Amino acid sequence: ELRGLPFAQQRQILFYVIENAGRRWRASIDASGLGMEMAENARLKYGANVVEVSFSNAWYAENGTKLVTSVTELSVTVPAVDDVISDICALSWIGGVVKIPDKHETVGLDGGKRHADAAIALMLTEDAASEEPIDMDGVKTDGEAAAPEADG
Repeated sequence: ELRGLPFAQQRQILFYVIENAGRRWRASIDASGLGMEMAENARLKYGANVVEVSFSNAWYAENGTKLVTSVTELSVTVPAVDDVISDICALSWIGGVVKIPDKHETVGLDGGKRHADAAIALMLTEDAASEEPIDMDGVKTDGEAAAPEADG
């Protein structure tokens, strides 16, 4: 987790991970609240492989259900860390949709406030994995198409 880390350093970490992910990747990034600028910067820099996610009941209906299914079928591996397990256990059926209850808050092992971010991160991962990534050959890291390389 990056709790307390300045946004500029969080962005450096995100961009490092993306730039070292290989040719084929896709990212779904929280575009609500504090995540809005990070998601926008990533989308501008890396283009269509970055999905800016605004959480809605429709999004939770699709991705919350996928996560519950993945956990139930043991097709996803999660760290055996109490905070992560607690976050996943926070998922609830609310109005027929699997999501985190409004104003959900717990205290983590480090004494900091938690809002089930690990469950949200897993849902974002499910979302990113549900679409075919765009092949990144010929795409510069500023999102513009690269000039074709001359045969030598």
